[in-house]
Amino acid sequence: MPTRDRRRKLYVSLVPSELLDLVTAILDDDPASRVMNQQAGWNPANHFGQVYGDVRAIVPHHTAGWPSRAKATGFVNRYTLIRYGESAAGQVVPCGNCGPHPQPVGVAGCECKWGIGPQYYISSDGTIARLISNLHDEARITFHAGYTNGWALGVETGSLFRTSAPPGNGWVRVAQAPAGDDVPGANLFVRDLRDAPREVIAGWWTTAAYAGPAREAPGAGTMLFSEAQYRSWAVLARFLAEQFSVPRNFPLFPHARRAQNVTTAATYRRIVLADPGYAAIVADLPAGWGMTTALFETNPATLQTRYAARAGGGQNQAWNRLFQTYRGFHGHVFSGDTGGRDHDCPGPVFDWHRFAREVWDWWWYPFDVDDLPFPMPGTTTATPARGYRAPDGSTPLLEHYFDDDNHTPGAQILDSRHQARARLGVHGPSSSPSSWRLDANSPVYALANGELVAARFARPSGPVSMSFVLVRHRVFHRQQGHPAPADVGRLDYDRPPDTVYTLYLHLGHPAGLNLTAVDTANPDWLNRVHLRKRECDLGMTFHGHSTHHGIPDAAWNQPLPGNATRPTLADGWRIDQTALTAFLTTLQAGGVAIAPTVDQGTPVQVILGDFLGTGGALGPAPTEIGVRVEVFSPSFQAPGFVLTGGGVSWDAVPSSFAGSPVQRYPSEWSRVPAGAEAAALTAAGVDLTLVTWWPEVARAMTLDPRVAAADRLPLDGRVFHYRAFDFMAWLNDLTWRNEWPKYRQVDASGNPLPAPAEPRSRRV
Repeated sequence: MPTRDRRRKLYVSLVPSELLDLVTAILDDDPASRVMNQQAGWNPANHFGQVYGDVRAIVPHHTAGWPSRAKATGFVNRYTLIRYGESAAGQVVPCGNCGPHPQPVGVAGCECKWGIGPQYYISSDGTIARLISNLHDEARITFHAGYTNGWALGVETGSLFRTSAPPGNGWVRVAQAPAGDDVPGANLFVRDLRDAPREVIAGWWTTAAYAGPAREAPGAGTMLFSEAQYRSWAVLARFLAEQFSVPRNFPLFPHARRAQNVTTAATYRRIVLADPGYAAIVADLPAGWGMTTALFETNPATLQTRYAARAGGGQNQAWNRLFQTYRGFHGHVFSGDTGGRDHDCPGPVFDWHRFAREVWDWWWYPFDVDDLPFPMPGTTTATPARGYRAPDGSTPLLEHYFDDDNHTPGAQILDSRHQARARLGVHGPSSSPSSWRLDANSPVYALANGELVAARFARPSGPVSMSFVLVRHRVFHRQQGHPAPADVGRLDYDRPPDTVYTLYLHLGHPAGLNLTAVDTANPDWLNRVHLRKRECDLGMTFHGHSTHHGIPDAAWNQPLPGNATRPTLADGWRIDQTALTAFLTTLQAGGVAIAPTVDQGTPVQVILGDFLGTGGALGPAPTEIGVRVEVFSPSFQAPGFVLTGGGVSWDAVPSSFAGSPVQRYPSEWSRVPAGAEAAALTAAGVDLTLVTWWPEVARAMTLDPRVAAADRLPLDGRVFHYRAFDFMAWLNDLTWRNEWPKYRQVDASGNPLPAPAEPRSRRV
């Protein structure tokens, strides 16, 4: 296998400007400027600040310190004051325990922190602070992840975790007369942090009833990461992954801890088997260890024996060796630290499953089909909820799209079990594709990451459910024009994406649906709306007190960094409270609720794989259950799709047709049914008053300044229509070809290996 230096020469780095724009909108570059302007104060030991070229991993951390924007200054001090130390009471400079020639200063318990910190820091309001380097394509060594510092970028996520938990420590509960939890399992607190700049921090803290995503139940008194942090993490992660050619790859068990896997190989084995770089990881193991592919694949008992033989000193050599070859994202506790000083970072409540889904660009099936075990052979779509809705440390991080009929590794195909569920839509043979029959109580999921445009929970639902969710997606698909040899297939993120919409129609209302509050029965996007609305209601009541409960206006009104206009904490509460109140009022009344587009408002996000509801009624008695999913674009005809059809409605594709069809015609939901069409819909059980919703949404979109005119729904309804699975297969193939070169897989001569047809299955 060639050296890593040889591999690096095969690749070219380009700044992905479209992704960079999203970062700079919320970026604070001032800390990095201060660090770079004070290089005389850099920590000279262990190559601090040295530029390195082969970034293999991106490591999420959490900072057990105040999650304010001002925390970035603490990292600046660590990088520029050689003798920087911290005591239990705060900063101490100089510290008697620091530096090559300590000078006692009489401070007990001072811990040396010089040089310790990441490359980026994300505060609780979502601000991304760059801490070192003034170049977007330059990685410099900092001390954040032990033995992986020389190839890993670190990102601290501001959180107190379990330190300085309320009550006390200046925290004030926002609900002044609480009768219970503010939302199930969590309460909202604020803190006037008197650092410079002075700012107010809002944070959700767990109660004993918390049952949300976590490695294990944290109990009361743990600070949760904020919605703004997850959104900023996704923006930054996508940028860094393209900038530094790091695959959007995550361990199968992201909450795994090195210290828990010293002598037992089971978790290690599955992580290695599921990794796209599996062959290189195994090839990198010393031959003398005898840990061959045959053992990983067919002889776990012998692998266990040889893995255990590598244990010693509270570590395992094989586990540590993994990070010489692994490429992707992983936690600090996953890799462990120098000398076995592992610590729990980013902690048990970091939602790896949400993070991965928000970073991935795969498109997944809108429903699952699982085999029924004996004695009830067959298949069903009434499957249990996907594990990431309530994950714990044992929940594998799957990429659901890449499954074949029998979950066979290396044989992923377009699943015939899904195809077999196809049926005609309510418009008959001319219905826009695609509709499927489902079993009762079948979950329906979002195909991809996007932004909610409109939704309706129809009242009454009628013989045919006319409830729907409409989502807008940004699609990167253009490949680089002249890539380096090993970057063939990489996508071009310097050119704008195209806009595509997905429509999920005939949704059922899941049992326990709650349109007024957070509930586990709700669609995932709706719960995020309820959580934000609850925070805004509590926050505005608190802020509306005559003295803001003693917090001065100056603390509330600190402007936020970035080149986009961003609201302060209180302004954000006020803006979103007004917008979400109107949105939810319409939704609760059964109307077409247009997602808020107000300036500085928080977009309603739909994340890849979000639970959207259940399959709903497709027709009168005997009622058939199912869902209709349309994929369309106002202006985008995807390369390789053949324009066909008569331009009036969806035309059946002849069996002799070669390729993937795309047809352009006005959406059925843009016109008022009349004549034979109205009669047929009525006979099928459709409430005609609920059909023509498109014009209302299209008119509202003309007021949305964030969306270019060509990407809005046209008033005449004329759009390019795709079959959902055709579009998924096309885009997933491009996405995979973009990811594969980042794994740096080469042959014995150092030449890049071509991309396999699909990734390895993670069902191992």
